[in-house]
Amino acid sequence: DMRGEIAAGRFDPLRDAVGVRGGWPPLSWSASIVAGDFAGQGFYETALRFDTLPPAAELAYKFKVDLGRWPLICAVDAACAKLDAFRLAAPGLQPDAA
Repeated sequence: DMRGEIAAGRFDPLRDAVGVRGGWPPLSWSASIVAGDFAGQGFYETALRFDTLPPAAELAYKFKVDLGRWPLICAVDAACAKLDAFRLAAPGLQPDAA
């Protein structure tokens, strides 16, 4: 939820990006998988499919705000587009069954 940061002027959806990083593929600590604000309301989301689960099914991850870094290069099949047309369209990406 980036609404507070947008309202305060600390996050510009046209210039800045939100992503997720982690320690188990397809996540990486060195590159963000970009999240999108699909409804244009300040809520960023993405969907991932993990081919295997980490030991004990514990996943280390963090959300990362990249100021002035839009567009980012995605870590998953380079499937990024401009924010107004943003969709993660990489093959195999599915929402978690959380």
